[in-house]
Amino acid sequence: MSAAPPARRFPPPSGPPPTREELEQFLSNYALGRLQAFHPGRRGRRGRVITDAGQFWLVGPGMSDTFLEALLEHLAGHGLPVPTVVRDRDGRWIRPLGAYPGALVRWPEGRHLETFTPGDCARVGGLLGRVHLAGLDFVPSRPPHRSHQWRRQTAEALAPRLPTRERHLLNEEVRFQGLYRFGDLPQGIIHGAPNRRRLVAGPDGGVGLTGFGHACRHALLLDVAVAAHDCCAGPEGALDHGLVSALLKAYRRLRPLKAIERGAWPVLLRRAALDAWLEALTLGQDGAGARARVETRIREEARLQRCWVD
Repeated sequence: MSAAPPARRFPPPSGPPPTREELEQFLSNYALGRLQAFHPGRRGRRGRVITDAGQFWLVGPGMSDTFLEALLEHLAGHGLPVPTVVRDRDGRWIRPLGAYPGALVRWPEGRHLETFTPGDCARVGGLLGRVHLAGLDFVPSRPPHRSHQWRRQTAEALAPRLPTRERHLLNEEVRFQGLYRFGDLPQGIIHGAPNRRRLVAGPDGGVGLTGFGHACRHALLLDVAVAAHDCCAGPEGALDHGLVSALLKAYRRLRPLKAIERGAWPVLLRRAALDAWLEALTLGQDGAGARARVETRIREEARLQRCWVD
C-alpha cells in the first residue's frame, strides 16, 4: 500500500483570494470573454467566476493536479454528470494564477438538497455505482488525503481548543479508527467526500457530483458510507433505515456488495462522521452538529448492521 502523504498543518492553507488583476491576466489565456464578477467560496483561492461566456468554478491548490485532470476527463467520457475541464487556448488546464496554480471547470447544473427522499437517495446510490464502475479502468492513482496520519495530527492541533469532553471524544474516535485499514475490501477510485454540499439535483431529475478534490484509490464502500451518513439521516441525526436501504439497493444493482463489506459498514459510517467533524472544526465552524452525529453513530453502532441490504 502506498505511503500516506504528509499531513497538512492546521488550518489547511488556501492562500489569499486572487485579485481582479490576477484573474484578468489568468482569463486572458482563455476564449471566455471579459471577467464580470468573482464570488469567493469557502476557501480564498476557489470560487465562482462569471465571464461573458457564462459561469465557471475556479479551483486552486489541492484541487488542481494532473491526477484530477485525468480523472474528470475520464468520468466525463463515460457520460457522468461531473465537473468538466475547461482548457485555455494552448490546451492547458492548470495555469499560474498569481503565485498559485489555478484551473477552471464547468459544474453540473442543479441545486443542493436540504432533505432527501428515498428517490433522491436511490439516485445518489446509482450515481456512486456508475462512478465506481467507470473508475475500474482508470489507471492513475493517488493515496487518500485523509489518512490516519491526517486524522491524528489534525486532532492533535485541534485538541487545545476543545473542551475536555469533546477532546476526549475526538481522541478516542481517532484511536478507534486507527485500528482499521480496509485494505481487504474491494478497492477502486472513489470521490472521497460525496456529501450534500457536493451533490446537486439537476433540472432533469438526475443527480450530479462536484468537488473531486478528495478523489483517490480507496475502499469503494467509503463513498457509500459518506453519502449515507450525510444524506440518509433523520432530523435528529440517526440514520433512516428506509433512506439507507434506497441508497444501498440502487448502488448494489450496479456493484453487488461483498460479505466482507457488511462487517466494515458500521466502522466506515463512524469514519464518515469523524471526518465531517474534523472538517467542520478545521474550517472554523462550531462543529456541534457534526460532533453530535459522531456520538449518534457510536450509540447506534449495534443497530447499523440493520441498515444494510443483502
